[in-house]
Parts: sequence; structure tokens; C-alpha cells
Amino acid sequence: MVLMDDFPDIPVPFITIKFSENEWHFFKTYQSLESADREWGATKKPPYQRLKRPRKQSHLSTAVELNQQIDDMAHNPNGYGIAELKQEIAVARRERKKEDGT
Repeated sequence: MVLMDDFPDIPVPFITIKFSENEWHFFKTYQSLESADREWGATKKPPYQRLKRPRKQSHLSTAVELNQQIDDMAHNPNGYGIAELKQEIAVARRERKKEDGT
């Protein structure tokens, strides 16, 4: 899953909770996770426990693999479209790069 690859220190249950809280919208969830990741050490009581050993990233090697993953995510009961999901992924990653200054 794209979110697990982009946030390897965040536990899957927390990712799932944020996805649900954001009504299964990828962009909102990505922003929420990015914010939680950035602010993790700034609070006395972080909202999640970081993984001691970050997940190995899948490093999707081909566009075909990424598109298959997106297609799988897009077929949820909320009727989320593939085009919208691809657009949200691109925008979320672009925003994160801008925030990181890269």
C-alpha cells in the first residue's frame, strides 16, 4: 500500500484509523499522516508508537505495479475512482516534497 511505503515508521492500525477518520480519502489521510509524522517528537504524548524497526519499503519497481495497487485501492465500496486516487497520490507526494524542501 502506498501509505505504508511512504510512512514506514507508522503502524498499520494508526494508518487505518486515519484513513477511516478521513472518510477513506487518500489526500486527507496522507496529509494527516504527514502531519503526525512531522510532529511526532514535539508532543509529550504522541498519538502512536513508532515502529522500532521500520517496515521495509516495497520500492514499487514499475508503473504497472503501482497502477495495480492503485486499482486495488480504488475498488472500495465508497466508489472512489481510479483517476481521482492517482491525482491525490501525485498531489500528496508533491506537497510532501515541497514541505521537505526537496
